Amino acid sequence: MTRFTRILVTTLAIVPLAAAASTLVRPAAADDLKPKAAKTQYTLFVYETKADFAARTDPDKAKAYWGAFAAFGGELKKAGVLAGGQVFEPPVTAAATVTVRAGKTETARGTARDGDTQVGGYFVIEVATAEEAAKWAAKCPGAATGAVEVRLNMDMSRAMMNQK
Repeated sequence: MTRFTRILVTTLAIVPLAAAASTLVRPAAADDLKPKAAKTQYTLFVYETKADFAARTDPDKAKAYWGAFAAFGGELKKAGVLAGGQVFEPPVTAAATVTVRAGKTETARGTARDGDTQVGGYFVIEVATAEEAAKWAAKCPGAATGAVEVRLNMDMSRAMMNQK
């Protein structure tokens, strides 16, 4: 048996032929022929209160806190709009603000934002309109206690082309 034949036999044993054929060869559906709406990336910045940050590690509240965000992230993923995201450590333990003025660099502990809420994380989503992004922001658990800021992401490839 040649090496190619061994690889082919192994592949066929792992991937059922019927499943492979159904994904490779199928008639075009009407939806496949329609032009797709252009999607744009938006970032949902989740601003959280001190109580929200505390809930992350509170034995009585952590399960509900993380469960709500996991459910929201799962909903974004199921809808096919989730492009990325990140959770930040609380600002009191892991934040610094760096400024440079007149060539002098200063570093201060904490965030640049004063107020009752701080950025706790973000989700990057790909949707067709700002209104759709706002609808997703309203579903975010952070909107119920803090705020969710919706920002349009700049297409850096177009921005960089303008620099040439």
